[in-house]
Amino acid sequence: MQKTKPFMMVIMVLRFIAIFFLIVISSVKTAGRLNTEGFDAVVQGIPLWNPGNFMSVFGNAVFLFGIHHYLPSMVSPLEPQKSAPSVIRRAFGSCFSLIILVCLTAMTAWGGEEAEKCSKHLGGHFCKVQPLYNLNFQPLDFAGGWLGLFIVAYPSMAISAIPIAAITTRNTMGQALGIPPAPADKPCTLSNVLLTLAVLLPPFGVALVTRNVQAVIKYVGSYAGLTVAMLCPLVLVIKARDILDMFKGKDKYVKRPLKSPFGHRRYYRLVTTFYSVSLVLVSYKLLFC
Repeated sequence: MQKTKPFMMVIMVLRFIAIFFLIVISSVKTAGRLNTEGFDAVVQGIPLWNPGNFMSVFGNAVFLFGIHHYLPSMVSPLEPQKSAPSVIRRAFGSCFSLIILVCLTAMTAWGGEEAEKCSKHLGGHFCKVQPLYNLNFQPLDFAGGWLGLFIVAYPSMAISAIPIAAITTRNTMGQALGIPPAPADKPCTLSNVLLTLAVLLPPFGVALVTRNVQAVIKYVGSYAGLTVAMLCPLVLVIKARDILDMFKGKDKYVKRPLKSPFGHRRYYRLVTTFYSVSLVLVSYKLLFC
């Protein structure tokens, strides 16, 4: 995955540029609302709790925090290794802060709009926060409309994660099924091709039968995303530690500087409980509400 690093760097820079403009433009709109409507009126219009949209938020959150696919190619090899916890903590902390900032500026900037949908014409009217937030920026006429087009096209940059996610999932499946990896000089083995197709064909099939992106995020993010994000890493960690005999013998008491503070069986049970409860709540919401 090291070979994808230059490509990932370019996409990451473009994504941060897009996020920068999302925040700046929304902040300017927020400042305009505060100036004309007053602070109290703007704050009172912010919906602090809307359980009806919980599944969409949950699905999006699962996708947003799938950045673990980026980490191997971006921070490896990591020197000195003792900095690994700090690097990962800052990475997730930065992402979380950006998400909070984008959401806060979105609610304050567009909370006073009346139109349900934004104008598709440059210089047209804006609208309430859309399910796909980048669509709020369609009417921007700055730089001849190129800035608005750049922001509207922002989700397309998510394709940068597809090669990493496909490689990660394929290799994990091969490891779980006991299939040895293909030789570096002859990668097109039958098992490697079949594993790759097993990873790629399902999303292609979903893309062919629906254009409702939010529905895909809602269902895939809430089921497959939840499982991949929480249960699969747990299973891999437990299996790897069993192979290394970290739970028994003298190795159980060896001090490891990079050991996670959550590397204990009680936290495994906590993650499993949280996963099970989330699965029940998601199923109830999607199937019965």
